[in-house]
Amino acid sequence: MACMCIRDLDCTLCQRHFEMMYGDLIILEELICDECLKELWPLEDDELRKRVSERLAGNASWLEQHYRWHGEPELGDHIVQHIQELKQRRPSIVQVIQDREAGRRTW
Repeated sequence: MACMCIRDLDCTLCQRHFEMMYGDLIILEELICDECLKELWPLEDDELRKRVSERLAGNASWLEQHYRWHGEPELGDHIVQHIQELKQRRPSIVQVIQDREAGRRTW
């Protein structure tokens, strides 16, 4: 049984520290801080993929050290897919941020 609680996390794209309601299983593509989500939200397919790839490449040594990521493109694909799924579930980034904030206040 997964335990949901407020966790201290580091953003996969910028390493910025943030808190989020999260379960026991850590999934890298979901560890995106509010600031990065706001920046990436308006981007569409090719531009979104490009920006995510640039961010991952720029942080490769940190990701390798903390998560044993060695440049596999699947991580970028999963991050893009995660953002696209968020866009399908919520009409605006404001709602996504509000949902996250509500989760932080719940506990």
